[in-house]
Amino acid sequence: MDIQWPLLVFGVLAGLSMGCLGFVCAFILAGKAESLRMPGVVIALAAIAAGGLASAFHLGNPDRILYILGNLQSGITQELLATAVAGVLIVALCIALVKKASPAVLKTLAVLGLIAAIALPFITGEAYVQGARPAWNTLFLPIMYVGAAFAMGALTMTVLSRIKHVDDADRTLIGRASFVAAIMCTVTVVLYVSAVALAPYPDPSRSIDRLLSGDLALLFWGAAVALGLIVPLALTAMQAFGKQPQAKGGTAVLSRPSVLFVGLVCLVAGSVAIRSIMYLLGSSVQSFIY
Repeated sequence: MDIQWPLLVFGVLAGLSMGCLGFVCAFILAGKAESLRMPGVVIALAAIAAGGLASAFHLGNPDRILYILGNLQSGITQELLATAVAGVLIVALCIALVKKASPAVLKTLAVLGLIAAIALPFITGEAYVQGARPAWNTLFLPIMYVGAAFAMGALTMTVLSRIKHVDDADRTLIGRASFVAAIMCTVTVVLYVSAVALAPYPDPSRSIDRLLSGDLALLFWGAAVALGLIVPLALTAMQAFGKQPQAKGGTAVLSRPSVLFVGLVCLVAGSVAIRSIMYLLGSSVQSFIY
């Protein structure tokens, strides 16, 4: 199957948005990192707006949205509705932060936002799960979408924590959460790739050999694994726990915002790569029927 770039871009940006939203909501519920809440919400809003715009190109004609909404059992319909709900929650949370709403209102929105932050990437991935495409027919696919979302959100918050004034204790906590999220992202990718390897109806078009040593090996090992998993894991581990080389002035090199931002770019690139592979492995079982 060809790569569906509008949907791929939407999935990555929606994941980034929900990851940021999830961590902002967690900050509110835990009473942490107040200075990161508004920047995190703004990034979440910008990312989901850009993702929604990208997905519109997949429809070709915006009028088709009306036809999509007529079938609530459709995965794309559920995805669209979940995106709309998440967008409303982000806007509501942004207004509540600007207006300095009461703690009760903020915590209510935070709980709802945290639910949306998990639900939207899961629904986005689950929309692809179907028996006709063995490489997609696994719940590890939407779980991988959730793992990527929280890894991107965590690393974004880590970058912001190095730019904004944040207490040392909060900064350390965010850094370690970013490392844990990177581990979770890695585990979900391994689980999804394992599911592809064990999928029924084996066929050369969706063989695991394409990833390990075939035509997709460079994309898999170079982009998805090296850039998307190893680099973020190494950076988050070093800045969270390990000794780091010191630059002039005593600044830890790997904790610089610019270095961590490179790690975030690598993570996003890896997410694009593994989703591209997902599309390229998404051949149908029609050949067994016809």
